[in-house]
Amino acid sequence: MIQIHTPLRASAMATFFAMVLTPLSAQVDDCDGTRYRYTSAFESFEVDYDVEYGNAINSTGLSQSLLADVYQPEGDANTMRPLIIMAHGGFFIGGENDNPDVLALCEDLTKMGFVVGSITYRLGIDNFLDVSNALVRSVWRGYHDGKAAVRYFRKTAAEDGNPWGIDPDRIYFAGVSAGGFIGLHLAYMDDESEVPPQVDQTAAGMGGGLEGESGSPGYSSAVSGVVNIAGALKTADYLSVGDEPLVSVHGNEDGTVPFGTGMISLGIIPITDVDGSSVIHAVADELGIENCFTVLEGADHVAHVGDADAYYQTLG
Repeated sequence: MIQIHTPLRASAMATFFAMVLTPLSAQVDDCDGTRYRYTSAFESFEVDYDVEYGNAINSTGLSQSLLADVYQPEGDANTMRPLIIMAHGGFFIGGENDNPDVLALCEDLTKMGFVVGSITYRLGIDNFLDVSNALVRSVWRGYHDGKAAVRYFRKTAAEDGNPWGIDPDRIYFAGVSAGGFIGLHLAYMDDESEVPPQVDQTAAGMGGGLEGESGSPGYSSAVSGVVNIAGALKTADYLSVGDEPLVSVHGNEDGTVPFGTGMISLGIIPITDVDGSSVIHAVADELGIENCFTVLEGADHVAHVGDADAYYQTLG
């Protein structure tokens, strides 16, 4: 399927990708896009829908196919293109990989010349009598599925003739809200001691250590950088010197995912304390991690959906 979109202006994410794809010669906190102008490289793109990248036991105890829609710019002769894996939001309860929170981003990033794989991942609560701990386990499942998606695309490049023309050394993870949680934890939660105590790795669909069992074992799940839109980390202490570059976009009046340190809640049910984007980037600065932070002043959660100005600040 081919779709057409109009060009966009320079973007925070374009700044990030330019930052990590080219030698860094200026301050990493320059988020205004003046150094890396974005102009539309392609007018149309193609989408391969429902590509199965893995399979795992979900919160109901059933086997679930994990699917991706893969976007490619049409007419691009380059066969070694950076890949962005995109994960939607939905509080790990709902959402799809063509949700409004990710669809336009996938299309516009593809028009920049990237390959984009928009993924589904396991959703749902495994114990409605213990929602707080069950949602922590849901994050763990999404974390595993995100890693499997990275491994899958590396596997296709190595074993299947590289059907989407990606550079396996330039894979990035982007996510909105819950998807931002996945990307941040995928990159920065890298020690067994950091696994949440609510996670029973002997339970079906929860094993495999940090890598999980969602598919394509034996390939690296490392990413070259993370794009976080309104997500958070359990704790910014997960970050270490030399970690992957990061860009975040977050409304400073976000009432769903804290902009700073605060409690994530589902309605009136408290889930867990987290560190939002402002805390994460303060720690990144202290550790010398390359990063770019765009604050949406006065904005609530995922403001880029339905707000043109917030969208242009996010991508344009």
